[in-house]
Amino acid sequence: MIVNVVALIFVIALIGAGLWIAETMADMRKNQDCVLSGRRGCTPVEVRHDRW
Repeated sequence: MIVNVVALIFVIALIGAGLWIAETMADMRKNQDCVLSGRRGCTPVEVRHDRW
């Protein structure tokens, strides 16, 4: 029973890691396509709107 729970947690971790890697690769491909097409401003700049 404990081995099954550990195996389930391991499989869920593998699926999560796979989804994270796939998303990262898709973002990198999108940015690379933008740069290779000659456009500027391909990577978004995050601006924080903190008020003092």
